[in-house]
Amino acid sequence: MKERIAITTLDKFVEEKKLTRVDFIKADIEGAERDMLRGAANVLKTHAPKLAICTYHLADDPDVLEKIIKEANPNYTVVHLRHKLFAMVVNN
Repeated sequence: MKERIAITTLDKFVEEKKLTRVDFIKADIEGAERDMLRGAANVLKTHAPKLAICTYHLADDPDVLEKIIKEANPNYTVVHLRHKLFAMVVNN
C-alpha cells in the first residue's frame, strides 16, 4: 500500500506558522538529517537553535552535517560525541 504525504522544510514551517522562536532541534531521522538541515538554513541563521543530531546513518554524516550547519551559521560551535552531534551558538 502506498500513501502520499505532504512534507515541508523547517524554514517554510517556521515562516508559515509565524514562529518567533526556535530553541532546539533534535533529529534522528534515518539518514535524512542533511536534508532537514538544508531545509532549516534560515532557522539556523536567524534563530540559532541548539542542535542534537544523530550522525551514524551515513559514513560521512559527521563532516557533512557540521559543514551544512556552519554554512548556514558560522557562529555555531559543534561537538561530536559517540554518533551524535551537538551544536550551539555561544553568545559572549
